[in-house]
Amino acid sequence: MDQIVHIERGDAEEVRDLQIAKAISVALERAYPNHYWLVSFAGHNLIVRHLIIAALVTVQTGKEGFGSLLPRDKIGTVDEACKVAVKFAGMLLEAFHLPRGAWDGVLMPRIPDDLKREVAKGPLGDRVVRPPASEEPQAQQDGQDESPHEPSMKIVIETIPHAEQRYNTVGDYWMGPDGTIQVRVSQLGAESMEFLVALHELVELQLCRHRNIPWAAIDEFDMNWQPGGGVEEPGDDMMAPYFAEHQAAMGIETTMSAFMGVNWVEYGRRVAALTDTPEVKDGQ
Repeated sequence: MDQIVHIERGDAEEVRDLQIAKAISVALERAYPNHYWLVSFAGHNLIVRHLIIAALVTVQTGKEGFGSLLPRDKIGTVDEACKVAVKFAGMLLEAFHLPRGAWDGVLMPRIPDDLKREVAKGPLGDRVVRPPASEEPQAQQDGQDESPHEPSMKIVIETIPHAEQRYNTVGDYWMGPDGTIQVRVSQLGAESMEFLVALHELVELQLCRHRNIPWAAIDEFDMNWQPGGGVEEPGDDMMAPYFAEHQAAMGIETTMSAFMGVNWVEYGRRVAALTDTPEVKDGQ
């Protein structure tokens, strides 16, 4: 399974960062196959995250960006960085009740009670990668509607052939001119998997509405986004305006998949089989 690597954009020294990130990606895949790791750099500080564990922490504690941060002056050589990353990853898996080695796609992580209490106190603030506060959308107050003129909410969810999606994704959403929220899910050949995609989209879109992230901003980012550096979908790009919302939705999606007995690895294979196919029409 390809790892997810994000490199901070527009930096003159990102070539070295990319070399380290790729090496760590290979090392993590070799040591712990099938897991979803996010290897990123922020200000040349190395950050390693397990996407499902990070999403779980976000859902259960409200803290975003859980992971291990290695300061730039302690990264050392490529080999040293790989050893540190693999060591941390193994400890992380065990701490969250996952065995070292390949993931079977079924067993889900569980957040340790002591860590849950520690995280709730807020020690992860330095590890959260977010835009400056002045650039962040403001969340709505409880009970406050995003659009006061809308008397009710109407959501239409449909499964469609993948080629009919607006862009290369298995899940899409937008608001129509009449105020109806439209959700489209690519046909995956299994209702349980299609439900998981729909659930993810519903959670993500509602969190975006709660934080007043404009529909147009989401569409613009998604329609113009191109895969690169190992990042395989727009929501996993930390530059996405809805990055945190996407990670929270993934946490709920993976939790539900465990309750439903959906094999996460097989689920990912079916999604990849569609999104790796270029036969998707341009945006409407």
